[in-house]
Amino acid sequence: ESRQGEFPTVLGWVCIAVLILGLILPLRAELRAAASAQDEGLLLVYPSQMLHGAVPNHSFESVFGAASLWAVAGAFKLFGSSVTTERLVGLLYWVILAGSLAVLVGRRRGPTFGALAGILSVYLVTGGGGLTASAWVGAVALGSLGLVLLDSAERRQKQQGALLAAAGTCFGLAISYRIDLALAVGLVVVLILIVWRWRVWPVLLGMAIGLIPLALNMAEAGV
Repeated sequence: ESRQGEFPTVLGWVCIAVLILGLILPLRAELRAAASAQDEGLLLVYPSQMLHGAVPNHSFESVFGAASLWAVAGAFKLFGSSVTTERLVGLLYWVILAGSLAVLVGRRRGPTFGALAGILSVYLVTGGGGLTASAWVGAVALGSLGLVLLDSAERRQKQQGALLAAAGTCFGLAISYRIDLALAVGLVVVLILIVWRWRVWPVLLGMAIGLIPLALNMAEAGV
């Protein structure tokens, strides 16, 4: 996307196709590959228990934010409890992360570097834990999407408030996935306050919405 809102060039469409291909190529192998028995086991057992009334951090210990488990539990409710369903949630995280980085880099260095950044992010994630609905990958994907929305707000004269609030919601959800991401999000908010001043308020409002899952879990399980 350019500042004038022009459609992608032929090179841009080629790079988009390359990015999509980079997501598809490892997909079949990753859907069948064995992941960490402990890490993926928790992603399968805990959300299944939550569908029967279990509460994160009360019925069982949830090392990270409960929002990531709720996301998997929601997918299980809709599509059935299975490794495939859980890994498709992980695929969604892949798409958000790769797409966000491709847009951020592509807007500044062109579509070729954007596509390379998106593909590289996927293969780095694959090497770290494979195609699983990892709370860390989900949190980083949401944080990256929030940065894209901030960048879009900076480029537009209209609907800035809505984009800023949406960015804040992504940041809040990222913290609800992984509380330790609050450090990175806090630094972003400080920079917004310094550079944009009053426009930090829609971001904070969105963050409050995104933090609702964390607040609900605190209310259920205790601080």
